[in-house]
Amino acid sequence: MCIGNIDGYFGCCNGLETATNPSAPVLGQDLESDMEFRSRIKNSLNINSIAILSAIKSNLESVSGVTDSYCYDNYTSATETIDGVVVPAHSLLACVEGGTNLDVAKVLYEKKTIGTGYITATDNPDFDVITQNVIDETYGTTYTVRFMRPKQTAV
Repeated sequence: MCIGNIDGYFGCCNGLETATNPSAPVLGQDLESDMEFRSRIKNSLNINSIAILSAIKSNLESVSGVTDSYCYDNYTSATETIDGVVVPAHSLLACVEGGTNLDVAKVLYEKKTIGTGYITATDNPDFDVITQNVIDETYGTTYTVRFMRPKQTAV
């Protein structure tokens, strides 16, 4: 629709006799596919959740600059090794590409299950394990959060 192309009005409004459009309309955005819609809805619902991997992943991927993430929850009472990464019992493994260390750590602190630990740099010397302190805004307590960054590999 072009500027000045409105030549009438539709509907009933008392006192309205003419209408013009002094600027081009904003047409909105293209329709999304069914798969895009389902993914957007799932992520928007997960954003409000806590303590489940899909919520942690959705929140991580909503952090500015984050382009990808992988999460694993070792809910067992035994240490597990996942793709060469040692994950202690009752601990969370998160590998995140992008975003600042503090922003990523805040999401992990706020969304993980209470009492769940993190991976350790000592157990994983071959990986880039980030240690970041986060201050609980309610109590002022400092917590240490650990997660991984992917290493760049020449192809």
